[in-house]
Amino acid sequence: MSPTPMIHVALLPSSGMGHLTPFLRLASLLLQHQCHVTLITPQPTVTKAEEDFISKFHSSFPQVNRVQFHLLPFHDNAAATTNTSVDPFYQQFASIRCSSHLLSPLLASLSPPLSSFIYDMTLISPSLPIAETLCVTHYILFTSSATMFSFFSYFPSLAAATTSFSEVDVVEIPGVSSMPRSSIPPLYKLKITEDLSHKSNDYTK
Repeated sequence: MSPTPMIHVALLPSSGMGHLTPFLRLASLLLQHQCHVTLITPQPTVTKAEEDFISKFHSSFPQVNRVQFHLLPFHDNAAATTNTSVDPFYQQFASIRCSSHLLSPLLASLSPPLSSFIYDMTLISPSLPIAETLCVTHYILFTSSATMFSFFSYFPSLAAATTSFSEVDVVEIPGVSSMPRSSIPPLYKLKITEDLSHKSNDYTK
C-alpha cells in the first residue's frame, strides 16, 4: 500500500493583527492534524508588532515553513497612490494586490506540492484566479463577524442602489440587523462615494 500523501496547506494573511492572529491560530490547528503548513508573510509588514508576533509564533512552531512574500514598493503601485494611501493598512492591501503576479511562481515552487491554499478575505480578487490557474483547492478565511460577512456579500447591491450615501445613517442588510454607517470600513465608504461620483458625471455629460 502506497503511503498517504502529506497534506500541504499554504496560508496568506493580510495586514493588521486582527487578520494575522486568526491565521496563526489556524496554522497551529493544522499542525495538530499532521499537516505541512507554509505561512506566506507579506514583507515588509505594516507594524513592528506584526513582525514580532510572527517571529514569536515561528519560535514556538518552527515546523511551520515561513516564506516571505516581498511586495513591490508602495510608490510603484498605482493602487497605493489613491486616497486610501493615508491609511497604511489599506495601502498594504493595495500593495499585496498589485504584487499578486509574484505570488503564482512562489506557490508553484513550494514543496511538497500544495494541497490547499487559504487566503485572507481582503485578498479574494488577486488570489482567486491564481488558485484556479494552479488547480489548487482554495478557501477564504473571513476574519470578521457574521454581520460583516453579510455586509460584504450585500455590498455590490448597496453600491449599485445607493443614490445619496452621505445621507444614509443606517444600512439595512436583508436578513441581518441594521448596520450603522459609522461601522462601515472607510475603504467601502470611499468606494461608494467614488461610484456615485462617476454616476453623477455620467448623468451630466
